[in-house]
Amino acid sequence: MQKTMIRKKQRFIILSIVSVVLFFSVGLSFIWKGLKVRTDFLLQITLEDPLFYSPEVNVGALKQHIATLIHTEDLLMQDIKYRIKQKSLTNIDSEIDMLKKIVLYGFLPASYLQQLPNAIEKTDIFLEKPTVINAFRMLGAVHGAARSYQKDSTRLYDFVTEANAIRDPSSSFTMDFLGSRVNDTTLLEDLHLVKKNGDQLLKESRSRFSCFLRGICETIVQKNRAITFTLKNTLTSFPTLHDFDLLQDDIVNGGLDQAQRVGPYIIKSGCFPQVYVPMYIFRDNDYGFIAKQADENYYLDFKALIQQSPQNQYAKLFLDHGIEFDDQPEGAEYRCLDLRYWGDLATIDYFRKTLNRDDIISSDDLDMLINEFKGNMDVKNSKKYLHILNNRITDLPFMLAFIADSLNFHRTVFLYSNNITPLHLLSVRSAYSITYNTFSRSIWRLDDVPRYLSEKNTPLSPIYTTYHQLRRSYSDEEIRAFDVNVAEYLE
Repeated sequence: MQKTMIRKKQRFIILSIVSVVLFFSVGLSFIWKGLKVRTDFLLQITLEDPLFYSPEVNVGALKQHIATLIHTEDLLMQDIKYRIKQKSLTNIDSEIDMLKKIVLYGFLPASYLQQLPNAIEKTDIFLEKPTVINAFRMLGAVHGAARSYQKDSTRLYDFVTEANAIRDPSSSFTMDFLGSRVNDTTLLEDLHLVKKNGDQLLKESRSRFSCFLRGICETIVQKNRAITFTLKNTLTSFPTLHDFDLLQDDIVNGGLDQAQRVGPYIIKSGCFPQVYVPMYIFRDNDYGFIAKQADENYYLDFKALIQQSPQNQYAKLFLDHGIEFDDQPEGAEYRCLDLRYWGDLATIDYFRKTLNRDDIISSDDLDMLINEFKGNMDVKNSKKYLHILNNRITDLPFMLAFIADSLNFHRTVFLYSNNITPLHLLSVRSAYSITYNTFSRSIWRLDDVPRYLSEKNTPLSPIYTTYHQLRRSYSDEEIRAFDVNVAEYLE
């Protein structure tokens, strides 16, 4: 009798276990089927409207140049920290206190930039092989990039707000560039938008995760930014290369390698004294992406600079060495806050080579390409090309390489001057239009866009002169000598 009861109890336990296993198996099967269905839905969303993604980005090169950029920033932060400790900075006390905070976190979105290649890579894998596992991995990478973007952009906005608050309130704040100007109002509005974009990215990445895991997809606002945008209004009056008087090669190259040069291409920008500018691209693994104007060179006039700022040690140093002028890299990131034209130049070059289309030479031609691909979605690679046109970051690795090289030069200037302005460091040296990808549709999710500049296409500052002005008094051979190795003198 007792043995019978034991056997019945054992059978009950076994049946219970089997029932539980079957229950969970059916449940897991149901969940898995749901995930597979939602994987197909996620694939359609990603094909139409990806986050943190553009085709044709060299992820390996991107990782390499991000690491170099972050290392260069770390070196500058160490330099500033050491000067603070040595009490050798010439900044006022409130600026030094601000710099103490900046050196703890940096001024670049290092966390976001480190996450971006992973998001691109995982999205590429998912699009190639859209499995449930790859969907998980892509969503995780995208969420990591969104979270980092949101944290970095919030910190940058808070830092700039504080740095602006400590300056002398009795004087207006403006930064003058080669052919543009920005004030504190525009700067704060821009970086507040960047912060809002970070919030939006985090919201959208969470919505996609919730849709995939729980089937709650109503919160996904499908704007289909990448494909269903309106057709562009192209300009019939856009200039051609025949409208510009291009400089001879040995003048415009300024020591750069002719073999690395492509162009010129015509861009429209608020950064220069003129609206339409023909520009070359010099592209190299070491110094990165350099944009160079094809019809004009600009030079810093040290005599004019010393007249404007009699105590300027930088100008005094070169004048003491008999150097009156220095060739200026007008396409550098510190010459303008609005670097959207970098993306235009890179994208023009991409399509000229990929499509073998010599007729593509301007920003206006990119708009015509959008119309062309949008008007015929059956053309092979139309969606891919539209994503490239909408993001314009195929050359992002080279762009970041140049920013790193430029920042390394800025270290040399800082070590010489023992002065670094927090607002300039946070706004200009952060190169936020590139490092926060403010012109890439898969990353910039707001309808509002940054202004970048308070005034566009302003007359050239008196401390600068041009090749054509110098040519009235100097020969080409003398002008070529104005390409000074500044770092060599400062060191």
